[in-house]
Amino acid sequence: MKKDLKGKVRMIADFLGKKLSDESTSEIAEECTFQSMKKSIQKAILTVFKTDSVQNPFVRQGKTSGWKEYFTVAQNENFDQTVYPGWIRDSGLKVEFK
Repeated sequence: MKKDLKGKVRMIADFLGKKLSDESTSEIAEECTFQSMKKSIQKAILTVFKTDSVQNPFVRQGKTSGWKEYFTVAQNENFDQTVYPGWIRDSGLKVEFK
């Protein structure tokens, strides 16, 4: 999605049988960026939980390969080989791992 967000928005719209203008596609893609969603979540955390999202971060960094900061290579290989294939079986998804 990070490589072609607008293309993925169009793909989802097509799947749902909806036609989107180029302007609508761009607006939706902008609202779906990490920074935009992070801002919305931070506002909700402040409103609902009455706390500052800086003190209680709900959203991390929004970058690929963030797992490397939390899991060992062996843990990741185990997940990739035993857990993940079952989760995406029959989904048609193709995920590029870095």
